[in-house]
Amino acid sequence: ESQGLSGTLNYKTKKLNFFTTQAYNNRNNPGNAFVDSRYLNADNSTKNYMFETRENDRLSKGYNGNFGMEWNITDKASWTNTINYRNSSNDNIDDVFQNNYDVNLAYLYTRNRINNEKGDSENIEYTSNFTKLFKKDGHKLTVDVNISKNNDDNIALINDSNNNTSVTTIDNTFSLQDQNRILIQTDYVLPFGKDSQFEAGYRGDNLELVTDYKVVNNGINNPNFTNVLEYIERVNALYTQYGTKVNKLSILFGLRFEDSNIEINQLATNDYNTKKYSNFFPSAFFTYQLTDKSSASISYSKRIQRPRGRQLNPFNNLSSNTNIFVGNPDLNPAFTDALDFGYLNKFGKLTFNTSLYLNKTTDSFQFVRSETGTFVNGLPVVKMSPINLATEYRIGFEFTLNYAPYKWWRLNSNFNFFSVETQGDYSYINFAGTTINQNFDNKATSWSTRLTSKI
Repeated sequence: ESQGLSGTLNYKTKKLNFFTTQAYNNRNNPGNAFVDSRYLNADNSTKNYMFETRENDRLSKGYNGNFGMEWNITDKASWTNTINYRNSSNDNIDDVFQNNYDVNLAYLYTRNRINNEKGDSENIEYTSNFTKLFKKDGHKLTVDVNISKNNDDNIALINDSNNNTSVTTIDNTFSLQDQNRILIQTDYVLPFGKDSQFEAGYRGDNLELVTDYKVVNNGINNPNFTNVLEYIERVNALYTQYGTKVNKLSILFGLRFEDSNIEINQLATNDYNTKKYSNFFPSAFFTYQLTDKSSASISYSKRIQRPRGRQLNPFNNLSSNTNIFVGNPDLNPAFTDALDFGYLNKFGKLTFNTSLYLNKTTDSFQFVRSETGTFVNGLPVVKMSPINLATEYRIGFEFTLNYAPYKWWRLNSNFNFFSVETQGDYSYINFAGTTINQNFDNKATSWSTRLTSKI
């Protein structure tokens, strides 16, 4: 559920264009989660059960405004500068019920943890764009700069009660996050011949993120959940692209080189991690125009998925005291080879677009659960962490229908079905010094569908 109001104002002269957009929104996003656990004895027989449910309400209010100016230096050159400011406040109420049962599933008692979290976020961003057009149509040079600073502060009060005792514990969590980012990108496009084009560019991305997390149990600082995590990411990329058209066949080849330098530092424990890697990412796209309104395509691309924020931070949430998510600072990026076969057809006001895709991902992110060796009211504390497990294969089919019965009304529908197979084993040494081997080989299917109407 959401409400919002926005307005735009623009004033233009021959050389200058001034503009501003102001917006306010109010959102409510409820949610639910379930974790069912069966605890085992040493001989693998059942000891007891604990079924955990979470009810979540996320309330947010926010303001977003920008001011900008575009300067038309000449008929072929322009320079645009914009300052954007965002501010939001959030109330996140996480109501966790832990229903406990004995070996025969007879009800014992319920623990209730109410996590009342309040957050404030502030972001200021400066963007600059310079565009130079040349005589030949499509021949241009662009330079973009983006500088941003973001602060996110979240403070939570957790009340933990038990319906068979009168004991209530109170925990406070503090999460303070500061992010600074500088992005510089330049692109050059050179058309030549009748239907050919060459492109080249550079992108430099510098990100610094510091998260200060602390937990206080009944007024006493908990060192097991206190840390300052510093994440620094510097990625420099060079890329080039060549496209041409031969009769009804359009061809596009691309090559991207990325040099990555990552630092993940846990300042409270003096644990420093540095990751440096360089990679090439080729791509190729072929599109054949069957008729004026239909085409078929095939494409290949190599992609990278870097771990982010919550996946890396080992200290970030204590909503549940028996099922805890713990980030992994040693995560490596996942790489995907993607192959896609597509078909598009237009029937008057109806557009039909479909694709068959095959993906192979190495070092894919998977989540593993393990005991920590600590107990809360007799129940073992279980942590869930992401790891680079192994190889994932995905094959899927997707089609999209877009229908515009009138200029003011548009209907969009989408259906996606895929099958995924994971292959991998994981070994770790548990809290008792025993080596645990887990096999994660798995096959699954999934589908989703969506229908939207826009007026």
